[in-house]
Amino acid sequence: MTSLSDIFANHEDLVRLLVETTLEGIWALDADGRTIFVNARTAGLLGYAQADIAGRFPADFMADETRADGQARLEGWRAGGAEQGECRWRRRDGSSLWTVVSAGPVRGPHGRSLGTLLMLTDISAHAPAMDALRERDELLDGIVQTSLDAIITVDDDQRIVQFNPAAAAIFRCAVDAAMG
Repeated sequence: MTSLSDIFANHEDLVRLLVETTLEGIWALDADGRTIFVNARTAGLLGYAQADIAGRFPADFMADETRADGQARLEGWRAGGAEQGECRWRRRDGSSLWTVVSAGPVRGPHGRSLGTLLMLTDISAHAPAMDALRERDELLDGIVQTSLDAIITVDDDQRIVQFNPAAAAIFRCAVDAAMG
């Protein structure tokens, strides 16, 4: 009978256990950016079979409105950058999937890039709240920018962090000059 200690002693079994049981999507790309592996979680999040994703580019699954930004990030990751950011994907049924993507390069001997590893965390449940916050921020910014009253906001160190056009007109000071 195999115990958990036996699995942890065998690296191959350990990797298989981690990949199969994690709640994170795991997506591996070759040096050209094509999919060489996705775990069952990634396939399930997108609504595809693992074989349907193999050999394809992640951009094929990105939502139209975020594809350009997502493609630029992928190029940055392939070039060697590691970062975390939000990405909106298009599921097989046409619905949206919001994720936080943690990505970074996989390097071989002598630092040569072998590909990119992506980790996807589903944040779709938070998307409506994030959209509402974005809409609220846009509304508030519109009010501040069009107000006929001077609106000046300072941070804890009394540095100006917001100086609307009315403040610039009243104080005869350019917005950029007032900031900070």
